[in-house]
Amino acid sequence: MARFSAAKFPTLEITRVQFGASFLCLLQFDVDRAEMHIDMYSPFLNNFGATEYDIRQDGSQPKPRYNGSEDNLTLPVDLSTRKTSFGTDSLAAYVPSGTVGTDEVASNDVATATWDKLLPGTPYGWIVSARSADGGEAVAQPAVFATAKQVPTMTVTAATTDWGTAATVTVRVAAGSTPVTGAVELSEGSTVRGSAALTNGAATFTLPVGLAGGQHTLTASYAGDDHLAPVQAAAVLTVNLPAQWSSSTVYNDGDRVTYQGRVFRASWYTKNQKPGADANGAWQEIVMTEDGTAIWTASRIFNAGDFAMYDGRKWRAQWYTRNQKPGDRNGSWRRSPRPTDNSPAAWTLTKVYNAGDRVTFKGHVYEAKWWMRGQEPGDPNGPWKLIK
Repeated sequence: MARFSAAKFPTLEITRVQFGASFLCLLQFDVDRAEMHIDMYSPFLNNFGATEYDIRQDGSQPKPRYNGSEDNLTLPVDLSTRKTSFGTDSLAAYVPSGTVGTDEVASNDVATATWDKLLPGTPYGWIVSARSADGGEAVAQPAVFATAKQVPTMTVTAATTDWGTAATVTVRVAAGSTPVTGAVELSEGSTVRGSAALTNGAATFTLPVGLAGGQHTLTASYAGDDHLAPVQAAAVLTVNLPAQWSSSTVYNDGDRVTYQGRVFRASWYTKNQKPGADANGAWQEIVMTEDGTAIWTASRIFNAGDFAMYDGRKWRAQWYTRNQKPGDRNGSWRRSPRPTDNSPAAWTLTKVYNAGDRVTFKGHVYEAKWWMRGQEPGDPNGPWKLIK
């Protein structure tokens, strides 16, 4: 329904006669001359002596003001360019599309009809027509109402995963028979873990392999659509660390343990040898960034082609190495090359990127909006923001 606000027009102030006859204000428009003529007139002017009684008894008006010359007034008007405007929150046209229901009642009774299968968050218009037994018919003014948006249900499923394994989180949004459209965002605190469009009401997220051991509280947010209201739900993802090391247990190549809060991997058969005690012993300390890139530790074995982070830089092993810090000019490690113009490293299909990471792709620099992997920069609606 339109809401009209009153427009401001020039006003003509007419001084009230203290006592006398009724007056007519006659407005005459001359379109050709663009003039408006105003004439005050009363057929009973002489009968009531308006001039005589225009004198105020309190002394504020000792002489009559009305002598007939005030009757005529001519003002210029521009009828050819006059515009009338109004403001409205919304404007809609409705065409009758079907019968909601019918009811037959006696005179002065109340008729009822049920209108079902209405979509949430949708405006509807309706009219009522009545017909009497003798053929009389009446139609009411159209009425409009809008149904409230439906609040959907959301479930977040985060299966327990082992440390060093990518976790999978599934988000489902349901609203009965109402179609669900839009996207959901998954976050952990202030860190956005990803955003995905809903397909048949569901979206799946793959989280980084390097999540720390313990519990991670994840929040899924659905922004809603034309028919559905926004909704949020939370779930706790548990990342299990390997079992605690035991001096009485036999460990073979590949077995993992936790010792003093750190993760170790057995390189060969071992028993009753404490992890971390010997950098060249049976245990390798395994540390990684959240995206899964290895972090150099003295006891870890690296082979030719392996990458590791050390001192904030990425290094590549030229041959087998252990217990040798990156940076030795005569050693196995070489810095991972950067572009010669100091721009970010080139985008890689298999690499995991987090919010804020920058890459170079086809001569442009892009910055990640959130965590992603395998999504090529360049799509303006994708996870990459063009920097330059």
